[in-house]
Amino acid sequence: MSKLPDDVFNENVSIENLEEISLGDDETGEGGTNYEEIVELMGNPPNNRAEYQENGSTIVEADWRRDNEGNEFISVNFIDGMAVGKFQEGLK
Repeated sequence: MSKLPDDVFNENVSIENLEEISLGDDETGEGGTNYEEIVELMGNPPNNRAEYQENGSTIVEADWRRDNEGNEFISVNFIDGMAVGKFQEGLK
């Protein structure tokens, strides 16, 4: 197994794992990967997490960082615990 660069502290934050995340309905989250499954996939709780209420739903925005600077990360948006949006920066 090759050694990871020193600035990588979460090797689970990868394009391959991003592709494993299914997105659900924009308004209900139905059909999306649930929050707990994504935490397990990433191997850790998110590095940053914001939660708020909107129109009777719980909205969560969560980021998992691959590197110490935060230049490589995956961000996932949830409605009522189900993924509805995902974004990555810096991953190859």
